[in-house]
Amino acid sequence: AAAPSQAAVSPMAPPFAAGPPFGGGPSLAGGPSFAAARQGWLTRTLGGGPVKPRLSEAGPLGLILLAAIGTVAAFAPAWDSYTFTQASTGASQTITLGNAFANPGVVIAGNVAVMIAIVAVAALAALWRPARQGALLLAGATVPLVAQAISALIQVKEPVTAAQFGISSSAGVTITSGVTPIFWVYCVFVISLVVSCAWMLTAPQYPAMPAAPQPAELGAPRPLQDIDSDDAEDGDDTEDDEETTFA
Repeated sequence: AAAPSQAAVSPMAPPFAAGPPFGGGPSLAGGPSFAAARQGWLTRTLGGGPVKPRLSEAGPLGLILLAAIGTVAAFAPAWDSYTFTQASTGASQTITLGNAFANPGVVIAGNVAVMIAIVAVAALAALWRPARQGALLLAGATVPLVAQAISALIQVKEPVTAAQFGISSSAGVTITSGVTPIFWVYCVFVISLVVSCAWMLTAPQYPAMPAAPQPAELGAPRPLQDIDSDDAEDGDDTEDDEETTFA
């Protein structure tokens, strides 16, 4: 019997022999290229990424950026307001504290870095797909802003004494604390960011990149035993033909 060839013995040879070299090009018949497979792997691994927004989303995404810029702009001015009233004369004077730029240089640099980071994160979250992941990214930047507003309101309710400002208690001065109007503007912008998070959570989900096409299904390789038996049968038929010829 004729010995089976090496290609026939190895059932895994035909699928790999038809494959493309690394770097692209068509693979098996109907299968994806290497680049498409790698793109699909990135989609499954990373789960999303920033993309160019659709025209219908330009308005809502612009509002997210506007809310972030308004938030950092309202964060800089003074929020704390203190009114000093003289009990004997009834005269009063109001001062404001808490301006982000009325601090040492290092503190100002830190405040500016935080402002830039908030706007950058909001822009990245607005462009991120799926939108639900962008909403989580935006929520991560919004939670500290909400905490800042709550902290300011708690501080307003705490009692203030004249001694905290270096005034003698015998001077008959009473101090009333409050917040400036810009603080409420800040709250409006923060609420806008919270609403934007809710909108992104309910927005239609678009994938960050198209999924790679599935490769065409290949037939199961024939077992080696079947190939050997077929070759053996072919060899027997050949011998019979030879015997018939020389007979």
